[in-house]
Amino acid sequence: MPPSNIEAVFLLLAQLPTRYPKSLESLCDVSDALGIGKSPDTIRRWLNILVDLGYAEKTQQEGKDCFKRATPLPWVTAQYDSLMLTLIARYFTCLLPESTQLQYQVLFEQSEMDSQESDTYRQWLRCIEVDLPTEHTRYHSSLKTIKLALIQNQPLRFTLIGQCLNATPTKLRLSNQGLSVFYLDNQQLKQTPMLSVLSVSPL
Repeated sequence: MPPSNIEAVFLLLAQLPTRYPKSLESLCDVSDALGIGKSPDTIRRWLNILVDLGYAEKTQQEGKDCFKRATPLPWVTAQYDSLMLTLIARYFTCLLPESTQLQYQVLFEQSEMDSQESDTYRQWLRCIEVDLPTEHTRYHSSLKTIKLALIQNQPLRFTLIGQCLNATPTKLRLSNQGLSVFYLDNQQLKQTPMLSVLSVSPL
């Protein structure tokens, strides 16, 4: 189900960069990817409203309208939350729903840059150690399918190292041993590390 107009406006606002403006065409592509499903004219009108409210700035680049965020989002203060968002982006995005991860991707990227440019935050990141894995990109496509099946309670075809099976994923677990998926196989709850999942596909 597509988001309501109010939800869609806030989704659009979350995609606006704080440094370099994005073109209207690019923001329309992002909106389509988020499932907003509105015409370019509607997206332009919403962006102009955000400009009028003071949340966005509008510029012209090569004759095209471009937009960026003028102030931090009402519920996020960039200075104080950049460290928190950086840690979430590094360690916990694998546990976020795909829609949430996509919605906050711009904020995650911005917070990483802010943390590296801040002497205080950069020093703090050197002084802490999190015993959790960060290399989740190698099984991103499988993880995306598993997350969708978790929400919809649907069985999947798992290709694991040494076997293939049809099973329903039930939860994800992140520990210092890595990311694992629990699944029901013949009414038995089993667990396998994501590193052993070669591929998954809907039945």
